[in-house]
Order: sequence, then C-alpha cells, then structure tokens
Amino acid sequence: MDNDNYEDDYKRKLKIRQKYKQMSLKQIKNQKVNQRYRQMNNKKLQDNKIRKNYNKLIQEKLIYRIINSLSTRIHTKLTKLDIKRTFNYTDLLGCSIKEFENYLLENLKEGMTCENYGKWEVDHIIPFSHFNFYIYSDIIKCCEYHNLQPLWKPENREKSDKIITIDNP
Repeated sequence: MDNDNYEDDYKRKLKIRQKYKQMSLKQIKNQKVNQRYRQMNNKKLQDNKIRKNYNKLIQEKLIYRIINSLSTRIHTKLTKLDIKRTFNYTDLLGCSIKEFENYLLENLKEGMTCENYGKWEVDHIIPFSHFNFYIYSDIIKCCEYHNLQPLWKPENREKSDKIITIDNP
C-alpha cells in the first residue's frame, strides 16, 4: 500500500516537473512578475490599513490631532525650502507624547478645554520665522515642546511672528 502512494506521489511530482519544463521563459518571468506584484499590492494594502488607523486616531485623540497639525506645518515649511525630511516630528519634541499631552494640559489658559480645541491653538513661543531651517539644531529648537504653548486663536493671530516677552518688575 505504501508503495502505491509512493508511486502516485512520484508520478504527480514528475508531471509537475514536466509541465514546468514545458513553460516558456516568458511564462516563468510573468509568474515571477505577478508574484512580485501581489507582494507589492499587499504592502500597499497594509499601508492603507495603517493610514486608516492613524486617521482614526487623529479624529479620536486630541494630542494626535495637534501633533499631526504641527508635523504638517514643519513638513510644508521644509518642502517649500526643498529640504528632505529625515525625521519624525515626535523625535523633535524632546519628550514622549504623553509628557507633551500633560505639558499642554497643564498650560491651558482659563476656559480652554480639549473639547474647544480650534478656538485655541498651539503656538510657537519663538515663531517659525525666527529659525533657520537649514540648520538641524534650529529645527529642534523650533519644535521642542518648551517652545510650544496653548494660545487663544485670536491672540495667536495677533501675535503672528512676533516674540512676546514678559517684563518682570
């Protein structure tokens, strides 16, 4: 009985080998191209899934919405200057996302809440325009969490690119 299974298995493998030999080189190449295409599409599907999860996170959690907004601003500035971005915004913060969230919450002005974000914004204490983005250390100084503060939207618009100092009596 085992001998019959062995012969059947051998015949099946022999048929596969013969079929493979009969395939033209073009067919073999097409098989490999199709296989590679499926692998690439799988990567795109995974990327789309990650993107959807990230977008959902931005909608649900304010801190990710703020970080996304700040990151987009930096990306736009660097693109305008034709500088290739080689870092994540969170690397430049100088703290973890949770620490940044706590920092912002501790510095909210009276009346500011997570629910009314949009009426207030995250302001750069030393504005963008005061930094040289061709110097990496300036990018870090600009993005560091100590250079960020919650500010009412009208105040932030009025402040614009000025540095406001508090005079001590």
